[in-house]
Amino acid sequence: MSAIYDFCADHKVNNMTECGFKRVLLFRPDNIGDCVLFSGTLKWIRRRWPDAHIDLMVQPHAMNLFELCPHVDRVLSVERLMPWLWMQRRGWKGAWLTERMFEKEWAKHLLPYPAYDLVICPVSAPAEQCLDVVRRIHAPEKWGCGGFQLNAGKLKNEDNRPEKVFTDYYINTEAEAWQNEFVRTGNFLKKFGIDFSDINPEFWLSREDHEYAERIMPRDETIGLFVGGFHSWRRWSAEKWKSLIFQMDSQLPVVI
Repeated sequence: MSAIYDFCADHKVNNMTECGFKRVLLFRPDNIGDCVLFSGTLKWIRRRWPDAHIDLMVQPHAMNLFELCPHVDRVLSVERLMPWLWMQRRGWKGAWLTERMFEKEWAKHLLPYPAYDLVICPVSAPAEQCLDVVRRIHAPEKWGCGGFQLNAGKLKNEDNRPEKVFTDYYINTEAEAWQNEFVRTGNFLKKFGIDFSDINPEFWLSREDHEYAERIMPRDETIGLFVGGFHSWRRWSAEKWKSLIFQMDSQLPVVI
């Protein structure tokens, strides 16, 4: 896969000359909740580069959220660049060893890292795995988040510091650590000159999806609660969900 460069000098983003990007990768390797919150940005990214080929790379369990999205050309699995995740999900005992192997610089030649004109990684607190993959993708421009990082900790490889991985980045401050995600995402888009009016989440549904929803939620107004969480410490107990539902004081049906 080769990158096609079309350099232009007539547009600036934060004093940085912006290329006429032909191939753009949106790298979003976090979990479903973050992907849902990010979904409303896709139409604005498409409007920013209407003629570009845009790939969106997410975790396998989030791919169905975007398979009908008209704003991207392809939805890819991060397992292409993180094979140890594929092994972990299938219970392979050698997954941890594979992960350690790919931390080595010589191992980067074992995977076909793709080439793009621009990689956008809007993860506000990227883990080192995420930063390492972005570093190895071939692209002259890489945009992401830097500054105060909740997930960074002590990096095993100093080359994975955001200021080394990204050619430009939005700086998170410690005061913004628990900032509303929509506010942070809006600031990220502004940083890179992407105009927008709202970034409310979007869902792209098939006819079968609509018919299924009609069967399980026949009323026009329904309260839907998703009670799961990837990490156990993010999961509420049944009693807390029960308390929340009673506090709503609503006559609308609740679907869990």
